[in-house]
Amino acid sequence: MSSLCAVGNSMTDLLWAGVLVGLVAFGFADSMALRAGPFGLAGWVRRRMQQASRPAWVQEGADCVFCWGFWGAAGAALLLLVWIGTLSSLGEMVVVWLVGAGVNAFLAKYVGH
Repeated sequence: MSSLCAVGNSMTDLLWAGVLVGLVAFGFADSMALRAGPFGLAGWVRRRMQQASRPAWVQEGADCVFCWGFWGAAGAALLLLVWIGTLSSLGEMVVVWLVGAGVNAFLAKYVGH
């Protein structure tokens, strides 16, 4: 486990960071996939993604809470670890990202939709 926690981040800290990232990712995914968003921005992005000229996987992913949450968790994990100054390895970022994506998936399936 020491390779994942190179600078002193304990696994527990990474898991709690992942839970926080999951909550952020769920809010982001819910807004982007199902709501118009502030100033209609999320709806505008979804309409652009659903244009016939886009690949099928992009069109189908426009309304997918799981897809938005997976990629939203990646961005949130990177931002959180950089912001608190503890990003020391790619392994730590991946742990926080995947825990966050899992929390998002759980919330999307059993709480939100």
